[in-house]
Amino acid sequence: MSSLERLWAARATNGHPAPADWITNMPGPARPLWLVSQWREWYAEYLSRRRTVGEVPGLQSDDFGGPAEFARLCGHADTSTISHWVTDLPEGFPRPDAWVELSGGGRRPQWRISRMQEFAANRPRRGLRGGRPAGSVSGGQPYAADPRLELARQALVDYPHASDAELIRHLRASPGDTSSRSTWHRILDAARRSPRL
Repeated sequence: MSSLERLWAARATNGHPAPADWITNMPGPARPLWLVSQWREWYAEYLSRRRTVGEVPGLQSDDFGGPAEFARLCGHADTSTISHWVTDLPEGFPRPDAWVELSGGGRRPQWRISRMQEFAANRPRRGLRGGRPAGSVSGGQPYAADPRLELARQALVDYPHASDAELIRHLRASPGDTSSRSTWHRILDAARRSPRL
């Protein structure tokens, strides 16, 4: 399920706006349509609420969550990194608080939401590409003269709990933007290494 589908599925608790219309003239089920301005306004408010209370939608800090929730808090697009970390613990990564036995014979790790949030907020960031240590400015700060760096810094301030994927969707919605996702990833990394003073 995509992030947009999850937001729509949780509409009873997250206040997601009702569709302005439905596409019914195509094969398959009717598809909802929203006014872009209305949806963006709601989404900005939704991210602000998440930032304010530090929540995982539908879960409280004492609840348990699995790899999907952990990946979302860390800004990963899928659970592969979290699954790898469970078997090869990096420094500071919490051991699971519990395990859920699956019908197919496997087990799914579970952590308290508060422990996930703590790790996500304090996890080490990746260093600069090319082997330079994080914070190094030898050879110049990447994107230092690029106006997109300031946009990325502002997005990090406005939406501190948003995943990289959510931030990039927001940044790519800027009028006239043609930057690729990978470029925005690099700009966000640069913004994290050199936040606004």
